[in-house]
Amino acid sequence: MFFEGRLFPNCGGTARVVADMARYFRARPDVWLKLVVLDGRMTGEDVEKCRVLSHEFVRLAPAARFSPTGILNGLVHRFGADVHAAYFRARALRSEMSALCADADLVLVNFAVWHSILPREVRRKKAIVITHDVLFQRRASFSGTRGFWRRLANAWGRRLEVAVLKSFRTIAVFAEYEKDLLVRVGIDPGQVVCMGMPIVCAKSVGTVQKAYDFLIVGANCLQNEETVAVFFARVVPLLGARPVSLAVVGTVGESSVWKSLSVPPNVSVARLGRVDDLARVCQAARIGVSTPPHGSGIKVKTVECIEYGLPMIVTDCGAEGVPVTEKGTVNIDRVSSEVCAQRIAAWLDDPASAAEDGRQQAEKVREAFSPSRLEVLFP
Repeated sequence: MFFEGRLFPNCGGTARVVADMARYFRARPDVWLKLVVLDGRMTGEDVEKCRVLSHEFVRLAPAARFSPTGILNGLVHRFGADVHAAYFRARALRSEMSALCADADLVLVNFAVWHSILPREVRRKKAIVITHDVLFQRRASFSGTRGFWRRLANAWGRRLEVAVLKSFRTIAVFAEYEKDLLVRVGIDPGQVVCMGMPIVCAKSVGTVQKAYDFLIVGANCLQNEETVAVFFARVVPLLGARPVSLAVVGTVGESSVWKSLSVPPNVSVARLGRVDDLARVCQAARIGVSTPPHGSGIKVKTVECIEYGLPMIVTDCGAEGVPVTEKGTVNIDRVSSEVCAQRIAAWLDDPASAAEDGRQQAEKVREAFSPSRLEVLFP
C-alpha cells in the first residue's frame, strides 16, 4: 500500500483512514502488508509506528520542493489537470516503486494523482486506487459551473480523471453516491467498489463533564475555514443571547479566518490546537459541527465526531456520503432557521436526549463503515 504524506504523529484526516486500513490488513492472517510511505518529515518515532502498522515498512524520500519535478507539477496544476498534480514526482519514483511491488498480488494506491508511480500494465493487472475524493466533483463544488470557460475546464479535468481511473484494475470509493457519479461519467460499475469509511473509533464510555457546547475539528484549509465562517454566520444567530462555548481542535484554530470574524460576546471560543486524544475532547462536547458550504467526499472528522457519539449540525457537504439519522443531525441546508433553532435549543436544554440521539446515530454509522467492508478489495 502506497501513501504520500505523514501518517503520524496526529494520524488525522486521510492519514487516519490509511492507518486504520493498515491495522486491519496487518491483523488479517491471510495478508502480508508492505507499507510504502513517501514523506520527508518522519521522525524515528514515526518510523517505528509505521513498522507496527505493517509487516514490512519502506520509506521513500520525496524530491526537494523546487526540484524540476516539483516545478513541472506546479505548471500542470495551473492548467487545471488535478489528476496529474503529482505526475512528474511519481514518474521519478516509478522504477523504485515497481521493484517494491514486483512480488505483490495487489497494490493499493491512495489518491489517483499518484497513478504514474506504477506502469500502466501494473495498474491494469493488480492495482487498486482509493480515490478519497472525486477530483472533478471537488473542483466543480469549489469553482462552480457558471460560465463557458469554467464548464470547459471542469469537462477537461473530468475527462482526464476518468481516463486515469479506468487504467486501474479496481477503483475504490468511500460512498455509494461516488460510485454512482463515476458510473454516470462512463466507468464500468463492475470496476468500482464501495468500501465505506474504514475507521475505528472507540465507543464513548461513562459520563464526562461537558466543557463545551459545540465542537469544530479540522486542519487549516479553505474548506475548514468556511466551516467556521458558516457556523458563525448561520448557526450562532439562531442562539440569540444564550451563552455558549465552542471548542476548535486542529490547526484551523490558527487560521486567518479568525481575524475576519466577529465573535459575539455570548460565545466563548477555546482554540485547542492539536490534541493527542480527540475522543476525550468529543466526550467533553455536546454537539459536533460540520458546516462546509463547498467540498466533496466524506469528511473524516465528521465521521469521527459521529462515531464518538456527538449529535451533529451539518450542511449538505458536511453530511455528504454519511448515513446520518434524522434525530442525530440538524442539516441547516434542509430545514428552516426556526426548526434549526428549536432542535439546537432542545439539545442544549436536554443533554441526556442529545447524547442518546448521538449514540443511536453512532451505532448506525459504525455499522455502515465497519473496516470489515475492506474485504471488497480482495478478489
